[in-house]
Amino acid sequence: MSEVILNGDMTRRYPALRQAGRYALKRLGESRSPAEIAQAASVSRRSLCTLARESLGMELMEAIGQDQAAQAKRLSEITEQPIAGICHDPAVQFRNLWQFRRAFHRSYGRSPTHYRQEVAKRRPPTHCDRHEENPSNGTSPSRESQSVPALAEEIGRNQSRADAHCKR
Repeated sequence: MSEVILNGDMTRRYPALRQAGRYALKRLGESRSPAEIAQAASVSRRSLCTLARESLGMELMEAIGQDQAAQAKRLSEITEQPIAGICHDPAVQFRNLWQFRRAFHRSYGRSPTHYRQEVAKRRPPTHCDRHEENPSNGTSPSRESQSVPALAEEIGRNQSRADAHCKR
């Protein structure tokens, strides 16, 4: 809600909604009630909930849950923190893992664990990833898993060795 409000057209039309969004964004990881948010925006709880429903198309607390899920999504992309750790991170702070998983799934159509796995598959390998040994058998990665530059480098080394061997 807060990011949608602060970046959307509704801020010009509904100043109370903008104030509520700012308040919720500052306290995203804290537990707060619709009444507390409404008080910070200087409107009644009922008015704020109606504004949110009409302008955002969702309930106030659902919008806040989406903001928490968005923050959790960012953390899962940039950190190696366990999913349970993200759930209780000060920037996210869901009450429990079930609530976190439900809000994340509603927002992104998959569980936090599946989302992280998809991100890991899309992430290009780092230089260190290409040169690590295979932990299962202690060997270097197979040619299929090597990148084109790494294969070209290996072919060049092998050609140099062959040339040196032929000159002897």
